[in-house]
Amino acid sequence: MLTVVGSLMPYCFAHIPTDKADPDGFLRMIGLVLAYLVSLIPLLAFLSVDGDASANRYGIAPAGMARLS
Repeated sequence: MLTVVGSLMPYCFAHIPTDKADPDGFLRMIGLVLAYLVSLIPLLAFLSVDGDASANRYGIAPAGMARLS
């Protein structure tokens, strides 16, 4: 979602008419910005989840070592 909305923004910015006010273009831009902000919510949720602290094929995770001692 982030890549789709992010790639549409330059296209919409390039097609904003400069000689007159275009409320439809403004509403499209506001919609894209809101869609971008809403799509950041799952990304932030995934980034805030703790990782797995159990041992794996590389050994004990540093976060797991702090909990064991």
